[in-house]
Parts: sequence; C-alpha cells; structure tokens
Amino acid sequence: VTHDQQEALAVSDRVIVMNAGHIAQDAAPRDLYERPASRFIADFIGDANLVNATVTPQGLRLGAGTAPMTLPGNGDVLVAIRPQAFQLGNGPLSAEVIKASYLGSHMEYDLRLDGLADDLFAVSPDVTTPLRAGMRIAVGLDPLGVAIVPGT
Repeated sequence: VTHDQQEALAVSDRVIVMNAGHIAQDAAPRDLYERPASRFIADFIGDANLVNATVTPQGLRLGAGTAPMTLPGNGDVLVAIRPQAFQLGNGPLSAEVIKASYLGSHMEYDLRLDGLADDLFAVSPDVTTPLRAGMRIAVGLDPLGVAIVPGT
C-alpha cells in the first residue's frame, strides 16, 4: 500500500486504485495511465487535461481545430491529454502561450487552444528555446498521450 503514485507505477505489476472505499480500477500501471477507466482515474493518476472533444473520421476535434489520429467511436467524448503529449511548435492546432515556467530540466506551459475556454497544461523538455507568454504557436498531439475517458 502506498500513496505515492510514482512509486506505485514504478514497482507494481498491478495497481488497485480506491475511491471512497471502492475499487475504481484494477490494472497494470501502463493501463491506468494510458487507458483510464473513469474520469476519476484520468484525473487521479498523473497529470491530465480533461477536455471535451469530438471524434471525427478526420481525427480529434478540439475547439477550432482537428488533430489527426485514430480513436475508437464517433461523436462527443471526454479525453485525457497528458501534458507530455503536446508537440509545441508543430501541428494542426493553434494556441496562445498564456504562461511559461522554467523548471530546470523542463518547461511548463499553460496554453489556450483556439476555440477552447479552459487553459491546458503542457510540458516540454526543450529548455534551450523556451516559448514566451503571448506567443501564438502551432500545436500537435502525440496519440499515445491521448485517451478517451469512458462513461462520461
């Protein structure tokens, strides 16, 4: 038993996440992170941007743009986008950098994608050419960091 998420993911073959005394998900660490079974798990395990989006034949529509990727289903969904999934400076989406923070080994950004009301949290290992608040940038998404959250 641990309350340290990184330790649980690193040393476990299987993790059971409890919520209000009930099992929320029982899975391998990778499945918890990449395929959360609920909004609670997506929000609880690691950092995630929970965003309303639409799955279309062209990809995932987020706000005013569409990121090409293959996802199951069609229609409105809630997606969990991990901060490391953002490809900053390259992609079909447009965003404004709202905040940029240097943390030594990486940069953290708050982004406002065109057509979305809420800011999104992004992380980049590139500390040599940091983005600045107020910049407009192209944004892509790595499909490995995007998961549809079931049951929402």
